[in-house]
Amino acid sequence: MTRRARLVPLWSNSRRERRETEPPPAGPMPIGEARVRQRVDFVGTVARAAPVEHPGGPWLEAVLGDGTGEVTLVWPGRTGVPGIGAGRLLRVKGRLAPDRGRRVVFNPDYALLATPRREPN
Repeated sequence: MTRRARLVPLWSNSRRERRETEPPPAGPMPIGEARVRQRVDFVGTVARAAPVEHPGGPWLEAVLGDGTGEVTLVWPGRTGVPGIGAGRLLRVKGRLAPDRGRRVVFNPDYALLATPRREPN
């Protein structure tokens, strides 16, 4: 057996495989309690959303908050995502990453949630 053939099985048990077997969150968690590199499930309101220019092209960035903290949602290569805008209630799933001193979820899975109606006074 060559040295290369022995290394391949070791690579298959690397971080990539451990990441894929990490259990998903049991349900929505507070943004302020999440740790970087953790799989997350958040429910919050979009505070602001806008396209941002980057060297590789535009990104849509949206800031999501839930009262315990904020996280930036990033869609590289997009200038808009249907339904994503200020005041929108979202449920977001993904992996929390560090990016230039802020907490970010790149290309999150998301669901648009109904915003509760206010009763007239």
